[in-house]
Parts: sequence; structure tokens; C-alpha cells
Amino acid sequence: FIVTITRDPVERFASALSFLGMPKQIMDSFDQAVRMGDPLYARYRVPMDWKNLRINYKVEILLNMLEHTLTIAGRKFFFDHNRMFFNNIARDLGFPEEKLGNPLEPTDEKEIDDFIRTLDGEIDLVLIQELFDEGVLALADALHMNQHDVLYILENSSSRHRKATQGTYTAQLSAEIIRKIRQFSRIDCRIYDHFRAKFEARYQVSDKMLADYRASLWRAY
Repeated sequence: FIVTITRDPVERFASALSFLGMPKQIMDSFDQAVRMGDPLYARYRVPMDWKNLRINYKVEILLNMLEHTLTIAGRKFFFDHNRMFFNNIARDLGFPEEKLGNPLEPTDEKEIDDFIRTLDGEIDLVLIQELFDEGVLALADALHMNQHDVLYILENSSSRHRKATQGTYTAQLSAEIIRKIRQFSRIDCRIYDHFRAKFEARYQVSDKMLADYRASLWRAY
């Protein structure tokens, strides 16, 4: 029985940028662009307080750098050395590394379709991080286990605090920025959208069932 999990590529990208910080190449190129008076960055001043800069500004700067400011050689260097940011679902699930290439270049849609069909045939259950509790219940059902016997512990995550104070990363981003992230992570978005739609169509979890399961987690802890 093969199971895996995917995450909204927009959330994943913003989370990676928040956790890993702005790549040094981007910071150096940004400083140079601001000092040279690039109108794209007219609202910013240097030196930049990268650590405390809000995530929506970090995302906007990084995407603008990749789209408009870096040279072709600079883009290639970035994509070769910063693989944590784009199309990691595809990479982890076996999409050919040499065909991931530069996210700014078009990808063969038929190749993505064929890859998704292959995953459909090889993976028994694809969970969705944004529907994690529903996924645990689906996994328990698939393994013929009592749902109260399947527990998990949340570690290495700031999501509870962030959701209580700011909401999801996506809620902090403009529609245009989200569109750009989805463009850069097109393969991941195709995979995620397919399996999220499939999961939601196949598994219907009632509010009462979720409440009962979550209550059992608190009792277990």
C-alpha cells in the first residue's frame, strides 16, 4: 500500500522562503538594483532588514528578480542551486530532473498528463496537507483501522501560531503574486490540483466525525 502527501504549492513556496530565508544571490542582486535606481524597487531602501520583512514583500521581490532583473545566467544559477522553492512535489515523486529545468520555460502538457496518470496508477492514496485530519481518517479507513488508533504529533511547525495571528501564507499574498507562484510551480500545481480534487470527491468527512477525531487527539495527549 503506497501513500504520500502533497501541499498547496503556493503555501509551500512561501513557507520555504520564510523558513530558509532569502537566497544570498537575490539579496545581493536586489541591493545592486536598488542602488542603481531600478524603478521596479523604488519603494525599497537598502540595507534591507530581510529577517523582519513581511512574507508578501519577500515573495514579491524574489519573483520580480526572477522575472525581470536577473540575467539568463543568473536565473540558471538560481534554479540550479535553489531547488527547494519550485516544483518539489514533482521532483520528489519522480518527474525527470532534466525536464524540470527553468520554470519560466514552457513544459510539455502531455508529459505532465502522462506523469499524473502514472502516479494515479502507482499510488494508492494521496493525502492533502491542508486536509490533514481528513486524510488521517481516510488512511485509517483504507488500512481498516479504528480511527482513534491513528494519532499524530505536530512538530517543527509554526502553523498553529501563524494561523491564530495572521492566517495562511496565501491570505497574505495578492492574486497576482499567487498567479505568478502557480506559474513558476506549474507542474506541482497540476499534480496538487488533480489529487486534491480526487481526494475531495472520494472522501466525504462530516463535521461531527472530524470533531470526534480531534477530541480523541486531545484526550490522547
